[in-house]
Amino acid sequence: MDITFKPIFSIPAVILLILIYLFGLPIVYGIIHFTDSDTYFNISLFDLLIANLGLTAKHIGGLIIGLGLFKSATPLKQDGWTWLLIGLLYGYYALLFITIVVIMQNIHSRDELIHSVQKIVVLLIIGFLASSVLPYSVKSYIPMRMDIINQGFVSMYTNLLTVIIYGLMAFTNILLVFKLYIWNKTNAMPQNVIWMIAILLLGLFPLVLYNALLLMRKNEK
Repeated sequence: MDITFKPIFSIPAVILLILIYLFGLPIVYGIIHFTDSDTYFNISLFDLLIANLGLTAKHIGGLIIGLGLFKSATPLKQDGWTWLLIGLLYGYYALLFITIVVIMQNIHSRDELIHSVQKIVVLLIIGFLASSVLPYSVKSYIPMRMDIINQGFVSMYTNLLTVIIYGLMAFTNILLVFKLYIWNKTNAMPQNVIWMIAILLLGLFPLVLYNALLLMRKNEK
């Protein structure tokens, strides 16, 4: 099962997402002041980093899962940058998808299958704990440290960064639709158009279901 994206897309997309998750607001603030496009805001770097924790907390699970999948991709003969991107964008759904890939590749080797699934479970636990433990006090911190104008900056540009993230996800959904079209030439799953529309609208989860059904068909044979 080849799900490799071209490096010209996957590597820049990964770098952009990591920068947004960790330093999105400080970068935006720096660009604004460098270009003198808006000088109403006056926020310290420390406050910007704390405010950016809202984005980091929301996507910390995806960061951990993506980095784990990047490390695990090579033994599975998969492209690390592609799986890092999928982990960053889709989080826990990426773990479901890689589980199916692992089962398909190690279906005749029980020990390797168990070992690979154990790694996925560890990633799931770490990602969940990080998402739960990372402090969400930023919501109460911002009103204490920032005036209304600077709070408006944080809110407005957090929304802008979120739009960029969903834009990358939408483009990746389109690439996954093309992957499905190629796979379906050999797998001949019924109602191909419905699967394509579902992936385009819902992202990775329908693709997980698609491959789960493929796995069931192979087991029946």
